[in-house]
Amino acid sequence: MSERFIRSTAVAQCASGLTTLGLIFLSRGFRPVADALTAVERLDDPIYVLRLVVGVVHPFLVLFGALGIAAVRVTRSTGAVVTAVVFLVLWAGTEAVQQAIALVAVQWTWRAALAGATDADTLLRLRSHIESADGLSDAMFLVILMAFVVANVALAVATWQADPLSRVVSVGFVLAAGLGVISGLTSFGTGVLPPGVMAVLYPALQPPARILTGIWLWRQAGPSPGAPSAVAAR
Repeated sequence: MSERFIRSTAVAQCASGLTTLGLIFLSRGFRPVADALTAVERLDDPIYVLRLVVGVVHPFLVLFGALGIAAVRVTRSTGAVVTAVVFLVLWAGTEAVQQAIALVAVQWTWRAALAGATDADTLLRLRSHIESADGLSDAMFLVILMAFVVANVALAVATWQADPLSRVVSVGFVLAAGLGVISGLTSFGTGVLPPGVMAVLYPALQPPARILTGIWLWRQAGPSPGAPSAVAAR
């Protein structure tokens, strides 16, 4: 696998750390709404729209970054790499569709129509559409969480090696899987942590881990463009 490809995936992996920060902190700047379901006030909220766009782009950055991990580890941990790629494709595809529905169907279509609707039947129909999309999003979120946990466990196995940086990266994937489990229990069961703890843990662990993984990937490509390649030596 070429050094250029590995370095490109390393950049994508670092960028996914930044988009993760965007997904976390942009949501804290949304305009307040009178109705949490229809949220017509967010139709012209630039921060909300930006967050939706970031949500569509983010899974592709993560998936492309993971392809670099697969490329440098496939001969050493074939089973773990194949498992990770399969479940990451499922995760990325489902999350991208989930966010695209929120952006195109809910925001640009139904919410826009709702803002200009006046008759009761139209208002009720559009509200029903948004409510259905909200339920569909929750169902997709369950699939996203399950695929996310399995993929991160597989990546932890694939990246585990003797050197300290590889082990730190591997532990980062284990922690990400743990965050996914906690998020699932909180969303679909009972909270396992006091309120507000996940709001601290997620930004403290996930973005740095993704950026560190990008640095690790860059090093896997070789020390410099003119130096012997660590990838080519495999």
